Amino acid sequence: MQKEAVKFLPAKIIYNEYTERARLSLCDENMSEIIGVKFKDTGKVYYFDPAGHTVEKGQFVIVETVRGVECGECAVANKEVDEEILVKPLKSIIRVATEEDIKNVARNKEKEKKAFAICEEKIAQFGLDMHLIDVEYTFDGAKVLFFYTLGCITGDQFAIFLETFNF
Repeated sequence: MQKEAVKFLPAKIIYNEYTERARLSLCDENMSEIIGVKFKDTGKVYYFDPAGHTVEKGQFVIVETVRGVECGECAVANKEVDEEILVKPLKSIIRVATEEDIKNVARNKEKEKKAFAICEEKIAQFGLDMHLIDVEYTFDGAKVLFFYTLGCITGDQFAIFLETFNF
C-alpha cells in the first residue's frame, strides 16, 4: 500500500463579532477590506468599503446612509474581514472628511441647539404632553430629525404643532 502525501493548506481563525463564534477559514476564501464608522459616541459601528483610502481610527469620513450624506468617525481602521460576516452590498465612503466638512458639522451642531430650543418653546406654547429628546441635522443640512416621546396628545394638537414647523 502506497502512502499519499498530505497537503496542508494555510488557514486562519475568523471571529464573527455578531455571533461571538470563531471558525477555521482557509486563507484563499473571499476577504473584503472594511472600515468601521460610528455616528454617535456610543452608537453602533457600521461597516463601509474604504474605496482605496487608508483611514485611521478617530478620523472622520463622509458616507452615504439611508438618512442621506453623513459625517461619521472611524471606529475601526482598515482591515480585512471574511465576507460572510458582512451585509452586502457594502457602501463605499465618499471621502475622508476635510476641514470644511468638520466646520460644517460644527455649524450643524449649533443649528441643532437652536432647533431644540424653538421646539421646546412650541411644546410649552401648545401645552403638549411631549418630551423632546434630541435634534439632529443631516450632514448636508437637507433634513432635520426630532427625537421625542409622546404622552397623551390629541390629533388636533399634534396637527397644529406640525403646522407650526411647516410639516
